[in-house]
Amino acid sequence: MVTIGDIRKIAQPPEKMRQEIKDYPFIGHLLRRISPYFTKFFVEHNITPNQVTALSILFVIVGSLLFVFGDYYLMLIGCVFYLFWLLLDRVDGEIARVTNLKTIGGLYLENVHHSLDCCFFAFFGIGLYKMLGSIAFVYFGFTFALFLSIGECFMFSRVIARKEGIEKGKRYAKYVNPLRKKRSLIGTIYRSIYVKIRYLFHFSYIHMILICILTFELLSPIKSICVIYGIPLTVLSAYFFFCGFGWIFRVSIGGITNYVYLMKD
Repeated sequence: MVTIGDIRKIAQPPEKMRQEIKDYPFIGHLLRRISPYFTKFFVEHNITPNQVTALSILFVIVGSLLFVFGDYYLMLIGCVFYLFWLLLDRVDGEIARVTNLKTIGGLYLENVHHSLDCCFFAFFGIGLYKMLGSIAFVYFGFTFALFLSIGECFMFSRVIARKEGIEKGKRYAKYVNPLRKKRSLIGTIYRSIYVKIRYLFHFSYIHMILICILTFELLSPIKSICVIYGIPLTVLSAYFFFCGFGWIFRVSIGGITNYVYLMKD
């Protein structure tokens, strides 16, 4: 019978955990402490990594659909579903490493799983439209979802390029975002500001932040709405725009820097 200690030793190697804590503290400090207990349960009940990935896909679909109703309570539940989606994304990999069950089908499901990120903006935009009455949220939601999908394509292309580079011994196999290394004003701004604020709109944190905002708006006796160009802005809808435009910026800069850097080879 697998123990929690075995799972941490096999599925959470120290070098991987150090990097994850550095890049995504919420995942490294919290979700990785919880995930072995779920992993142990699934392993003991002979549930495969692919089945857990399929379950996580179901969570994100249901969570997204709950946003559509434009109800605070349903949106809260939807965010909780997204958190379980994020947790199960750790669990399926841990099960695969503990049981040594790694398949091409699992890789396919994993890519499908990550491509569903864009559902968040599209469905949340519809929910804000139902809640605040402005159709602009629907248009912006689908625009943000489109850019997020483009970002997934960039990521997939970069993975292929790196794999090709490793095989051919190319320099870009050790790709690091050029702005992180660039000794210039732009590089300094990127490292000191953007790298930190990006956590506010990264999917590792966005749903937890939304839970806080939704709870605040539910409990707050003051319902403040600021209308700009006919678009009603509350704390919730303002954060929606902040995340959406943050992803547009990230995808645009990432796409350009990836292309310029990789094309040198």
